[in-house]
Amino acid sequence: MSSIQQRYKGFEIEAQAKLVGPGGYTVPSTERRYMPVAVLRGIGVEGGNAQSQHRDAVVSEGVVIHIRLSKRLDTDPFRAIQVAVAYARGVIDAMPATEFDMAFMAPVPIPMPRVLH
Repeated sequence: MSSIQQRYKGFEIEAQAKLVGPGGYTVPSTERRYMPVAVLRGIGVEGGNAQSQHRDAVVSEGVVIHIRLSKRLDTDPFRAIQVAVAYARGVIDAMPATEFDMAFMAPVPIPMPRVLH
């Protein structure tokens, strides 16, 4: 399973491309299907110093959202990851933001996965 992690607006997004059905050496890559999966976790900050907030941010156990897009199967695992990230960001954007949450907002580039299976 391929996956990436990134932070967006006070949440950590773990996006995955989960293989659905048979896989392995006997199944050609054109017949494999991947399901986009995203796990959102709220990020808390330890300490009160604004400069150390980014460095000291830790994933909290309070807010965890699991998203499985079972109707969006794809043959390309990277495309499935992109769909999971886009959907997760849409869910986060739809949540009402508080002043405390707005302090964490910053643009974050989507990293390219290095290994796709």
